[in-house]
Amino acid sequence: MKLRDVAGRFVRLPQREHKNLVNRCFGRLTVVRFAGYMSIKGGTRRLWVCHCSCNSGRRVVASTNSLTCGITTSCGCRRVEAITARNRANRGRRHEQRQTTHGTTTA
Repeated sequence: MKLRDVAGRFVRLPQREHKNLVNRCFGRLTVVRFAGYMSIKGGTRRLWVCHCSCNSGRRVVASTNSLTCGITTSCGCRRVEAITARNRANRGRRHEQRQTTHGTTTA
């Protein structure tokens, strides 16, 4: 939508100020620097290089939206830790399930 002033000329709207996310933390990620833009259908996304605070020290490229909305919070280390913890908690239960045959347990 283009706006016109009183004389009928098109008015240029001021550019929106972009957030500077450098040195901000989102979960385990700390934003290091601006990476550039990514074109998507209907607009562009601003990308940021982030450093993960886990022992691997991986770097991740994430968009402003995924960082601020909490979609991206680590390099993937949090997911691995959650799966490992879940497997440790279920270790005994899986063994019991293997011993059952057709709903009856073998003693």
